[in-house]
Amino acid sequence: MRLPKLFRNARVYLDGNLLIGIAKFTLPELEYVTEEDDGFGYGGKIEIPTGMLEPITLKMSFRAVCPEAFNLAAPVYQDLSFRGDILAYDLEGAESVSYPYQVDATAKAKKFPLGEAEANKAQDLEVEMTASALTVILDGNELMDIDIFVPKLIINGTDYAADMAAHMGMN
Repeated sequence: MRLPKLFRNARVYLDGNLLIGIAKFTLPELEYVTEEDDGFGYGGKIEIPTGMLEPITLKMSFRAVCPEAFNLAAPVYQDLSFRGDILAYDLEGAESVSYPYQVDATAKAKKFPLGEAEANKAQDLEVEMTASALTVILDGNELMDIDIFVPKLIINGTDYAADMAAHMGMN
């Protein structure tokens, strides 16, 4: 068994192989659309998740402007890959081990500020994007696969949107 210790490092790629930078990134917070319900026989109001997701937003901060990062400003959906390394402690072997962490997203620019320029300071160019698809892979295991347009909401192998897609004739 491994005890994760820290996220060591990561790079951001466009279209699978174009390195666009070494960035700090903020992964999306998945939030379900809810409907408030109350009525006769209820003891109060309740929010019921509909199974649909609110917009998926991710952010990347680059230390300085690089030409490759400007590809993200294009008003089209693009395939991004965040590839990182997690350091863990192997409880059985009593040693440190590492394993890959990858997040793939199909996303479109939402905000692309040009940053601030100050002598001898990092620019911290923060790009904000909205995603239509998101896949999370940890040590080769796909933990999550979401596609808003399909629709698909797979978490640990179970597709929670399969019935909805089938009812709409999409399977």
